[in-house]
Amino acid sequence: EGLEEERRLFYVALTRAAQQLYIIGKNPKESSVKDSLKTYSDLLVNFLDSSGKWESGKCKYCFGSRIENKLKNKSAVNSIKPKIFYSTANKNLNVSIIQSKSQNRNSFKNEAIKKGNLIHSILAKVYVKSDVDDVINGFLKGGLISKTESEEFSKIIYSIVTHPKLSFYYKIESEVFNEREILTQNEQIIIPDRLVLSNNNEAVIIDYKTGEPNKSHKEQLEHYATVVKSLGFKIDKKILIYICPELNIKTFK
Repeated sequence: EGLEEERRLFYVALTRAAQQLYIIGKNPKESSVKDSLKTYSDLLVNFLDSSGKWESGKCKYCFGSRIENKLKNKSAVNSIKPKIFYSTANKNLNVSIIQSKSQNRNSFKNEAIKKGNLIHSILAKVYVKSDVDDVINGFLKGGLISKTESEEFSKIIYSIVTHPKLSFYYKIESEVFNEREILTQNEQIIIPDRLVLSNNNEAVIIDYKTGEPNKSHKEQLEHYATVVKSLGFKIDKKILIYICPELNIKTFK
């Protein structure tokens, strides 16, 4: 019964190809060509042998035509594609969910985390200053942020990319890697928020944070610097950018 089920499954696999089917199997020994059929390869060889096409030492067999069959009429219905897709952010929908007391206590904290994550996601797509408007509009049209949030986030991000201490790192001349995974010598993965490389082999590491400064943030930045340095780069600066509640920049050599 198990063998018959396997054969039925094999039949289904062989009959589902729309254009071309490629079958790869093990080339059996000469003495096993007419032995009991134990594997899919045995079935294929038995078919070739019974149809008079089996040749010892030959590994490639072709059947049918390789010419692709193209449909004459691709579509019988004319479709209309909208030029612009509009969607509504969840918070703008006229729907509300009653929260428990414990949820209400944590709502402010959750909103702050959500806001920080959204800003992080936007900054991950911003390589140069000119990207800001397009990225924010993409989040707005995708329903990820509201119109009010788009205006708020635009001000926050422009305050970063135009800041006198930071604007240089958001110019076209820089080679930038946003949230790029780096494998350490200990086979661990680090993901700096922004890595800026210069032509003279110097690197600037930028990490975005929300909330109050913490010594663990600098320790994490130092760890990033050690890994980047092991790749042959000279560390020019290490920068922590605290985004919320207000912009705060800490630079380390």
